Amino acid sequence: MKKDYIKDLSAKYLICDHERIRKEYNKYKAGNIDTLEYIDDNMLMVYEHAFFYNFTKIKFSKKDLPKEVSPKIFKTALEEIRKKYVPGKSPECKGLVCNLYSITNHFSP
Repeated sequence: MKKDYIKDLSAKYLICDHERIRKEYNKYKAGNIDTLEYIDDNMLMVYEHAFFYNFTKIKFSKKDLPKEVSPKIFKTALEEIRKKYVPGKSPECKGLVCNLYSITNHFSP
């Protein structure tokens, strides 16, 4: 069984709502990480740490990261999450939403 890094980080920073963070991470993981061809435990650890720090907006330093995590790889994962994660968006909500009425109304005589 893999370690629950989000729960451990929540305990470290005294954040009591780790279930909500885990739920949001699982949504992000289902839509982005699970679609990758190759994923291992170290990659998941990096993504969990990056997601936690992005979600909580806690400042971190290199010493806060586990020794297995390269700061360069962590920053890359953090930037990826910042670009792709939208709070409250479910994995099924893909694509653009368009107000068709405003488009057709604009072109009608």
